[in-house]
Amino acid sequence: MEGITNIKKTQEDIDRCKAIVRDEINVDLTEDMVIALTKDIMDTAIFIGGDFSDENMREIAKQYQNTGAVDRFIRKSDR
Repeated sequence: MEGITNIKKTQEDIDRCKAIVRDEINVDLTEDMVIALTKDIMDTAIFIGGDFSDENMREIAKQYQNTGAVDRFIRKSDR
């Protein structure tokens, strides 16, 4: 997993993906939380063999929302 999280994410990628995450996630999050969640979703995309395309980011963000992963992410971040 360490190698996955070390894959270079450009600021342009993060900004674009962050906008998608904001559109798809129906939870009020701080800016820092949105950035952290976006990076987590980006890591998930790479882990499952995908990329940072808009379609992949949108689909994974929806899955995070629908499966409760956003709530788990928030609880983990509160620790």
